[in-house]
Amino acid sequence: MFITRGGQLLDRSNINHQIEQLGSGAGLDPKKCNSRALHMLYRRTQEEIDRELMSQHMRIYDQMLEREQLEMERESEKEKIQ
Repeated sequence: MFITRGGQLLDRSNINHQIEQLGSGAGLDPKKCNSRALHMLYRRTQEEIDRELMSQHMRIYDQMLEREQLEMERESEKEKIQ
């Protein structure tokens, strides 16, 4: 839902018209600039961000497990020496 500065609701045709104007100002084909395309772009971008966050999360988790394993091995070696 979009509203104007004055609080009035914008209908879909006005929104699409404004999106087309922004797109043509950016050098895009105005026919491809609409609320549906904007929503699809948002979804793809959000999915990409989610995938990247999950990848980083897994990488950090793996690093933590490796550190923990190394610490356990060091402690085990110290106990053997003593």
